[in-house]
Amino acid sequence: MVLEGSQAPGTCETRAPAPPAKGASMSKRASRFLTLTPLTALGLLLAAAPAAAAEWHRPAGAPAFAGSPRVAAESWLESARAELDLDGIELAFQGESRVGKHHTARFTQTMDGLPVLGSTAAVRVSAAGRIEVAVLEIGRHLVASTSPTLDDASARTLVDQRRGMSSPSRASLGVLPGNGGTLVWVVDAGQAHEARRYLVDAHDGRALGERPLAMHAKGRVYPISSVVTPETQDVDLLELVASTPQKLNGWNGQLTVTNFVSEDAQGALTVAQDLVPNVGEDFLYDPPADFKDATDAFAQVGVYYHLTRMKSFFGNTFGLDMSAPSWKVTAAVNLQSQGMPLDNAYFSPEGTGGDFASPNLIGIGQGSFADFADDSDVFLHEFTHYVSHNAVGYNEGQLGTSEYGLSPFGGSIDEGISDYFACTVNGDPILGEASLGVFDQARDLTKTDKKCPDDVIGEVHADGEIIGSTAWSVRVALGAELADQLVWGSVSLLTHGASLGDFAAGLKQTAADLVADGVMTAADAAKVDEAVAKQQLDDCDHELAIDADDPERKTTLIGLDVLAQLGLGNCQQLKQGNFVLQSYFHFVAAPAPGDTALRFAVALDDMGDGGELDWNIYARKDEHVGFANNGFLPSVSQFDWSAEHLTTKNGELIIDASSTPPFDPNATYHMVIGNSNCPITVATITATVPTSSGEGGAGGDGGAGPASSSAASTASSGGTGGQATPAEDDGCGCRIPGGSPPAPRSALLGLALAALVAGARRRRAS
Repeated sequence: MVLEGSQAPGTCETRAPAPPAKGASMSKRASRFLTLTPLTALGLLLAAAPAAAAEWHRPAGAPAFAGSPRVAAESWLESARAELDLDGIELAFQGESRVGKHHTARFTQTMDGLPVLGSTAAVRVSAAGRIEVAVLEIGRHLVASTSPTLDDASARTLVDQRRGMSSPSRASLGVLPGNGGTLVWVVDAGQAHEARRYLVDAHDGRALGERPLAMHAKGRVYPISSVVTPETQDVDLLELVASTPQKLNGWNGQLTVTNFVSEDAQGALTVAQDLVPNVGEDFLYDPPADFKDATDAFAQVGVYYHLTRMKSFFGNTFGLDMSAPSWKVTAAVNLQSQGMPLDNAYFSPEGTGGDFASPNLIGIGQGSFADFADDSDVFLHEFTHYVSHNAVGYNEGQLGTSEYGLSPFGGSIDEGISDYFACTVNGDPILGEASLGVFDQARDLTKTDKKCPDDVIGEVHADGEIIGSTAWSVRVALGAELADQLVWGSVSLLTHGASLGDFAAGLKQTAADLVADGVMTAADAAKVDEAVAKQQLDDCDHELAIDADDPERKTTLIGLDVLAQLGLGNCQQLKQGNFVLQSYFHFVAAPAPGDTALRFAVALDDMGDGGELDWNIYARKDEHVGFANNGFLPSVSQFDWSAEHLTTKNGELIIDASSTPPFDPNATYHMVIGNSNCPITVATITATVPTSSGEGGAGGDGGAGPASSSAASTASSGGTGGQATPAEDDGCGCRIPGGSPPAPRSALLGLALAALVAGARRRRAS
């Protein structure tokens, strides 16, 4: 086992949320754990279990390990290497944090010294050195070559061609797990809020994915904000680095506060640091007469104060060490965009260069109606993104992917916990009264009307409200001190492929750990369970069971109208470009004894203005439908049955004795929806025994081949296992063989989705 200091970069995003969705309540489901009793049984358990984005292991009966939490975690991982299927796996120490008397040690996976992207191990260690829980997301059986055919300069050139512009970029090698692994160049291009990350196959130059690095919210400062605490106060500016003249540099050189000067056409910032004390050695500047003052000294001082206050909170409360070079951060105040006000704040792990170079950047906009530096809620939210990126690194943003395909849930969790920590530190459940409130978008964490999974729409800010309000409910029930520990304890266990349900599982695990520490009581832990159950986060994993408790499931499907809002053409043009979206949730059903067939039935209720439908149902035996990264959007790659190119609102897929493979009453059946529909739709899914079995399915053996399609709304199964490839147009769909999707501006996807969902809900409610 290789144990080094290594951390793969991550991302985070903030934006105003869409209005809440309305949905039916769902039943609760318990968290899942694998128990090592004894350790040698784990291999059998793993072999029988479906693949999961995050594996939870509780090593019951494992001995206590001597040494620091890191050493104890390393010792246990080494002792359980065979049982955890870690033979040949390299793990590099990332860091550790504290929750009560427990510590969480985190490790990242490497291959020949290169990071395996998104692969993580988080190990919770008690004060006695016992391993309470481990959460693993590991890329196994990797055989990829780690010697690139393509050099970094060529990879950056390909990215420039994709962007249609040349901009500063940096490239590093990594291994993308899945299918034996793929060696990729990770290319970060652009600057500040225009920064994006691209994955380029290091052998053939194919684009394998892209996502934004800098995400957006909105902002403003006084003791809290110009609305909540409008009277200014003279406060101590702690941890300043002494200089002549004195500047707003702090934390032993880790923080630099600057002021915006200009931005070029590619988004690169020019900033300056000219502010010096105005009253002796003190920075006693009054608020400007005009909030649009582009050199506002008051804003710069307030930002330094509040960022330092938040840094002290995370350091003192959770034992985070922020002294490493990777934590260095530059804050830029009074930002504008191409000479126009910037109604936003953001954190970017792309950082900034020049005289104030650092790997992290927090940008705070000079807005249209207010200075966003006058609302500490907003940039304390951004600071939490900065902390979760550097300490944990689980958030893949709006376009995050996992083995389940599109998976923005890590981004949703990061949005929710960033709201929570900003609000808990400021002691107020309303986030952004002085900034987001101007746009009627202040977020109230006491609102618990959203439930999972019905109200999950796939937009990270809207879905993050479920996380933030659940966390605040825990705070109301148990107080800030315990709730802060519980929320961070959950975050410290998250992996890149985390589901919203994993956040709930982390809360419960941390509650159990704090009960064991004597910090909480069993009654306190029950209140955590109540908060989780109230918003149904205990039934919100990647796959949702359809059974007697939940015979009918609902999920929101985004449509191609969302992509059309990005200027990529109209919906019909996108159909011809072979764009296929998916349901964010997958579904699973188990037959009852004596069943001879299974029908997955789906009914769509469009939330838009109608339009031609074109959608698919995919199913797989004993394992979730698999996805592969092939560019902007992941595509279905592993399935056993399909019903494709459905054109009406009702469709079904029947698996029976004539299907290939045939129906097996002892199997579980896993399903996901793909769609090239124009409007946003709500899908209702059931799994029943068909009254008549129908045609059955053509199925397949896992090899590649053309997927069959059907125009009938009651299409039975068809298609091939293995890979879904474009079928020739048979008059019932618009998938054109050989088509290549255009290069989309996916940075706007979340914003377009939020706007369209908001509009669709208003139309449906009217």
